[in-house]
Amino acid sequence: MPTKKLNLCQAHFSRASLVVLVFASVFAICGIVQAQEDGLSDDEFEQQIKEPAVEKPAQNPAVENTELFDDKELIENNEPPAVAEAEPQTEVPPPAEDLVEVRGGDLPLVEVKQQYSTEIPYKERREKFGWMLSVGSENLFMSEYTSLLDLNYYEDLFGEEDLTSFQIELGLKYNFKLGGIELSAGYGMGSVTDNRIGEDRKLEISKPFLGLSLYLDTIMKEPYVVPYFGAQIWTMDIKEVAVTSDIEDAITTDIGFSYKIGLLFQLNWLDRDSAQTGYQDHHIQNTYLDVFVAQNAGTQGEEDPDTSSDFNWGAGLKIEF
Repeated sequence: MPTKKLNLCQAHFSRASLVVLVFASVFAICGIVQAQEDGLSDDEFEQQIKEPAVEKPAQNPAVENTELFDDKELIENNEPPAVAEAEPQTEVPPPAEDLVEVRGGDLPLVEVKQQYSTEIPYKERREKFGWMLSVGSENLFMSEYTSLLDLNYYEDLFGEEDLTSFQIELGLKYNFKLGGIELSAGYGMGSVTDNRIGEDRKLEISKPFLGLSLYLDTIMKEPYVVPYFGAQIWTMDIKEVAVTSDIEDAITTDIGFSYKIGLLFQLNWLDRDSAQTGYQDHHIQNTYLDVFVAQNAGTQGEEDPDTSSDFNWGAGLKIEF
């Protein structure tokens, strides 16, 4: 009996030892797996079991990834490296085409103006459409004109004195590669007075007209001299007065035609500062002195006096926008 009890106890002890051994093996395997997951080798894991864990001081995020500094110095001082602060940058907006005011941060007031340069060829800086404003005068000598009051000719009444007609004209100009074509409308009026026949005689005319002109303004890079050709269609209101006898007569002629050949002389070069200001503020492309000769053709009205003329000269000022 005692032998049997001893064997039974030994059997229970062996089973208990086996269970303990199994649990120890399981814990050991779990520890190895956890250590491998944490990036530790088996030797490191055993060393970690033998030595008590030491709490590492919290890492300052400011000193992470700082290979340019000494590790010992960082550990001893536990201070983050000095980081240079970037200077703030103020962006300046690009210049605008028109006159603008730009403010940014502490920058002073900046005034930007549209670029103007005579180095830019005229045919590149001009637009497809433009405007022409003309003011001037035309001298008219109608050698075949006969008086509305008697049979005297123009030369009998006024000698060789021209009738000066002051004109204003506004035109729309279409620009193309070889030059420009202008379609215009205008109005002219003038008078001449003389008393060579023994009494004061006055001849007044007014002339509304439509014009068509061709400008050869791309011959040069800058149009210093521009030849042009033009034609007009008009009607003429004629009034003749005998001042001494207080007699007068008037007539409106049928449609008449005239032809013109002229030269434009650019005036921008005389005062470039004024030309620049005019271009920037009022978009004035060019200012010209206009010199031309013109000839009138007779009208088709049977009762009209003869308004034809030889070539007569005229001059004026043209402004191109």
